[in-house]
Amino acid sequence: MEKVRVSTMMINGCKGMMALSSESYDESRHSREVYAYFGLAVYYSQVLEHQLSHMIVLLRHSQGTVPTERDLELLFERTRNNTLGQLILELKHSYRLKDNDLQELFEVLRTRNYIVHDYFKVRINDSFTRAGRDRMIRELIEFKNMAASANEKMQHYTKALYGKLGYAQSDVEEEVRRLRESLLLE
Repeated sequence: MEKVRVSTMMINGCKGMMALSSESYDESRHSREVYAYFGLAVYYSQVLEHQLSHMIVLLRHSQGTVPTERDLELLFERTRNNTLGQLILELKHSYRLKDNDLQELFEVLRTRNYIVHDYFKVRINDSFTRAGRDRMIRELIEFKNMAASANEKMQHYTKALYGKLGYAQSDVEEEVRRLRESLLLE
């Protein structure tokens, strides 16, 4: 296989590869990049799902509806198994999200469902051309950014819930560190 000369570029905060000349273009690598960006897009939607699950658990805890540690664990397990749509609907009915934030969550859901269930069926022809793969990568990066933005907004709500429960930021950071360590030991 001939050596490929490529240049790294940034597209909306994500590194991508760009061939310097048509002679050095590696179609196989470009195709793999599409799948890598697809994986990154799905990953960011799962991060958002986890954030929403966390918000629901904190909300219920702040309302006093989970009296024991076991109830808290069961609630977390239930919400962790919910779909993104179920999580959004639960938050819609139990938390006062700003209208534009709620609409953004529904847009992430709609786009996520399209990407996960239909993307490659609809974009199959694009996957056969260089320009098509470039479009696919741009779309996947846009979705990744949309999901990351929604997650960041939800983090602000989560911080407010921590405040309502009387936790300082340092307490939260310590708990995250402790949880990470416990996960590494499992």
